[in-house]
Amino acid sequence: MPETDLVSFLSDCMKENLNHARHVENEIHSFTGVYMAVVAGLLAFNFSNSDTGMTIALYVIQLIAGGIALGLIHRWYGVFDNHSNAAQNAYYTLVDINVNGKNRNPLQRMRELQKCSGGDERKALISGYTKDDDLKTMYLFSHPRKVKWLRTRWFIYGFHLSVLIVVFVLFIHAVYIYLLAG
Repeated sequence: MPETDLVSFLSDCMKENLNHARHVENEIHSFTGVYMAVVAGLLAFNFSNSDTGMTIALYVIQLIAGGIALGLIHRWYGVFDNHSNAAQNAYYTLVDINVNGKNRNPLQRMRELQKCSGGDERKALISGYTKDDDLKTMYLFSHPRKVKWLRTRWFIYGFHLSVLIVVFVLFIHAVYIYLLAG
């Protein structure tokens, strides 16, 4: 493949993966907003409802839906990471071709990135590349954070988990009231 075709192909791959990652992120945030509105509506209905049996049933449905919601969020973040990593792979390959002048085997870096298992291994590999390139700020795949472990995804997970805990506590309370009345 001629180098100009490879550059065009990799640029398109990077753009498409970034677009897909952005779409997945929008799905996560839209889903979370709609899910929380539904939960708030059901909680309001349960608090105004005098039928304890129906209240318990709605809490069970909310607990099941909350478990499914956490599973969806987890899956979407996996898809988001895959698209983001693929875009990064294309970017670093483009940097090799266009900036570093490594034309002999431009896909070597991409193969190395794709082979690594992720996590710390991927971070170490990328860190080595960015030291060579001095282009870390050319395209920000991850914004710098003052607190390294603090990420939006942990807030989203925590929000969903806290709603599940609240619903579970309310479910236990409703069952307790039901058993006392019975």
